Amino acid sequence: MDGQTGEAHGVEHRLSPRKGARVKVYLSCGKQPMQRCSTRNLSGGGVFLETRLPLRLNTPVQLLFVLNRGVVIRIYRLSAIVVRLSKDGIGLMFCKRSPASRRA
Repeated sequence: MDGQTGEAHGVEHRLSPRKGARVKVYLSCGKQPMQRCSTRNLSGGGVFLETRLPLRLNTPVQLLFVLNRGVVIRIYRLSAIVVRLSKDGIGLMFCKRSPASRRA
């Protein structure tokens, strides 16, 4: 893995497979204003967000997922850490969470 960009070279080590997914997500980092992003892919352990927000590897972030299910809108809050940087966006690994903290 490249220490500057977090780009992986070779085999990926995932605990669960990633799936292509387009979901509306709001990203919050420190004192920066919340930014709306879209997911490119999602797995049980993380997500790739399309964003131009300049973040560094290992930066902690907060995510707010907004899932529209017809007349019901579900909101999930998750903590994550930046594990990959690319020109298209950032790869995030979800932090361990309790079931009570998942749903906002």
